Amino acid sequence: MKTAKALVAAAMAGLTALSTGLTDGQLTAQEVVVAVIALVTTYGATWTVPNAGVVSLGVLDREVRSVHARYSRTSYAGQAGAPPDADPLPKSEQPPVE
Repeated sequence: MKTAKALVAAAMAGLTALSTGLTDGQLTAQEVVVAVIALVTTYGATWTVPNAGVVSLGVLDREVRSVHARYSRTSYAGQAGAPPDADPLPKSEQPPVE
């Protein structure tokens, strides 16, 4: 997958360089050299960037559990009014039920 990502990026960079060279209808040797340089450098730079292992599954799992715990405590579970951990309102201050 890493090589495929690098090949696509390099092809796009090379084609971009070629398209600017072809705007006048002919391609010079200098424009070809620039396209090849763009292709090679983009391939190398993209290939060196890692695909996997940037965030480990343990870190991702911990973050998901943290978000889930945070929102489950403040969730109203479909009920109107105050959250479950809040003190209930006295009867005189509760909104009318329709």
